[in-house]
Amino acid sequence: MFSKKCRILVILPVLTAALLTGCHTAPKTVIPLNDAQLRAFFSKAQDPRRFWITVYKSDEGDRFTGACRLHPEQAAHLKFESGRHSLAPMIAFKDSAGKSYKALIDTSSSFSWLTFETAKKMQMIPLGPPAYDLIPQHVNEDIPGYACTASRIVFDQVYMETPLFYTRSALGPLGTLSRDQISPLPDAVLGCNMLKAFTFVQINYPTRHVALSSTFEYAPGTNLVATVPLREIKGAIAVMGSMDGKPTSFILDTAGDYAIALDPAPEEPIRQVSLGDLVFRQVQAVSSQEKGLGMRDVPRIGNRLLGKLNLTFDYKNRVVYFEKP
Repeated sequence: MFSKKCRILVILPVLTAALLTGCHTAPKTVIPLNDAQLRAFFSKAQDPRRFWITVYKSDEGDRFTGACRLHPEQAAHLKFESGRHSLAPMIAFKDSAGKSYKALIDTSSSFSWLTFETAKKMQMIPLGPPAYDLIPQHVNEDIPGYACTASRIVFDQVYMETPLFYTRSALGPLGTLSRDQISPLPDAVLGCNMLKAFTFVQINYPTRHVALSSTFEYAPGTNLVATVPLREIKGAIAVMGSMDGKPTSFILDTAGDYAIALDPAPEEPIRQVSLGDLVFRQVQAVSSQEKGLGMRDVPRIGNRLLGKLNLTFDYKNRVVYFEKP
């Protein structure tokens, strides 16, 4: 039932934990689950069809249809739960019992993630057999997660049925999935599999608020700077732009604490980064490898640039709106 990668990890949990905690500043220890813990976890596994979820294979791995179902005509307006000086879009959600959790919105992550402890509190149900495992691709991470669901989660006034998360097969925090967020630590990561269920997702960095809509559409205001087609690269949100005049695809990384990341990173600032009519000048780049990022063949734009804007991902019309505050 368990992946080969997971078996390798649980053989040396202490060594793995030491390596992980040595390169991450989270205050808790990360300890991969052992075989007994994994067997206990999967003893409650259920066929995804019981939840009206269909699983199919693709070139990019397992794909799920029928999960993350929303009620029509609902909307949420949520404040940032991250630290006062942080640009990370972290929001609160509740489980079916009303318990509250903090989730980091990461548009570079194709899927959503939970700590093992959070999954237990939420009474998440593993899907299987077989177990559907996944190694994160958007960051350097070796600990797999396993697909799970629950009856529902709630974002303010928005109800989502059968949300699909990958539960991390380790005790402790999310590690590199937390993306340098330390205080408070996120309990979950909301990735694109969940975000794309909404008609639109808006991250207003200057006001530190997030808006979610199940079916209501979004109309940008007079402060609109640029409208760019919404693309996907390996499940991550991406846009087409240019870097020093050269056409370039960028991943938009709402959880990335940097301006732009690429490999190799030039020592001198990039003269100009353009996304449609939106132009950034003299942008200092960082190394994707040094930041612990995956998918390093694609440059990323992080929240030190995005954090000056009201950013709306319009999934219905497949565009991204960039607005001034």
